[in-house]
Amino acid sequence: HAAAVAPQHPGVLHHLRQGFPGMLLVDRQGYTPERLPAVGQHSAVLSALVALGELSYPLLPELLDSNEPDVRFYAVHLLTELSPLPLLDRLVPRLSDRDPWIRNLARHVVMLTLTRTPASRAPFAAVLRHTFATQHEGNDLLAEVIAKLLGELEDMASIPTLFEALDRHYGPSHEAIGQALQRITFQGLPASSIAWRKWWEHGQHETRREWFVHAVNSPSADARKLAAKAMSELPGFFVDYRHDYKPALRLQAQAQLKQWLAAHPEWR
Repeated sequence: HAAAVAPQHPGVLHHLRQGFPGMLLVDRQGYTPERLPAVGQHSAVLSALVALGELSYPLLPELLDSNEPDVRFYAVHLLTELSPLPLLDRLVPRLSDRDPWIRNLARHVVMLTLTRTPASRAPFAAVLRHTFATQHEGNDLLAEVIAKLLGELEDMASIPTLFEALDRHYGPSHEAIGQALQRITFQGLPASSIAWRKWWEHGQHETRREWFVHAVNSPSADARKLAAKAMSELPGFFVDYRHDYKPALRLQAQAQLKQWLAAHPEWR
């Protein structure tokens, strides 16, 4: 009904904005993001905005930037029903929101979208990469959260930006950046910009497939652990491999991995 009424009555959006998020029927802090009831069940206002679908988008930038935690929270929660792709530049700052409930929900929205829409990986990575490059200095929480996501997205384009940021962060953000670099590249290097810069001089001329294959029989136990974890996640691939196997057994697994990769050109 709301979707049919709104085009003829523009004031509907104004009233929904004035009343947002409405009289709440759910205690949001009683749930993890994964177990939250659907956003439309939290209030009549939210239910109407879900029904409006794309017609709700004009309200969302202001709501996502609101000073009121409940407003920001429910604006993010709406993006579990509406695609966040048109609003990535507004959603990404919520990943480092001062309210931990909002931070966790924003991350859930990102992961949910990546699962539902695999093609969203590239636009998400581009916005995350840009945000990290321009805003990481002086914001350890943002650097930590975005570095973790770039690692999960295995975003090769972010490698130089990540390793150049290592010297500007300490503690959890420094660790997260180093782990993201390792996950993307299969290199067991320390979290040092000097080490990564030196590796990048030749590593940038190889493919991620080559990094993966080399890691299976790398001199670095950390690199072999990264390869073991990645191989365990390959669909339909079963191999007898542990990072502490002797070189002969590692070479056998390496050959099997090469065969699997040759049969799966879509793996990047």
